[in-house]
Amino acid sequence: MIYSQEIFMKLSGNCLCGKLSFEATSKSGNIYQCHCSKCRRSTGSSANANVIVKIHEFKWLVAPTSLKQFVSNGWVSSFCSECGCKAPITDTKNGICYIPAGTLNQDHDLKVTSHIYVGSKAFWDVIGGSATQLKER
Repeated sequence: MIYSQEIFMKLSGNCLCGKLSFEATSKSGNIYQCHCSKCRRSTGSSANANVIVKIHEFKWLVAPTSLKQFVSNGWVSSFCSECGCKAPITDTKNGICYIPAGTLNQDHDLKVTSHIYVGSKAFWDVIGGSATQLKER
């Protein structure tokens, strides 16, 4: 009899100054890129790239005393108050955590699997690769 064995990858990351550090476990290694106008504005780039994990698979390694959030109409942006680096967002309502892919210490075995809100992407944004593209979410 063959048993399916789930593969879990250990992730760790931190902000630029190191005051925010964390680790997480991911089953999929999927990166989701959001191309909506709010994500573009908050990152200053074409998209916001995140790995999404269950909230119980995420933990801060040091108390996140420099973690700040900007909230507007249900939209949240987390960042380090010292260096301004994007930071993980814990969504307790949905039991998940959004981890900015660029803050991870390792990127092997991770890949972009979905582009969301491509219907509102910037006109200059050219999306390459074979990942799924969704007009909305």
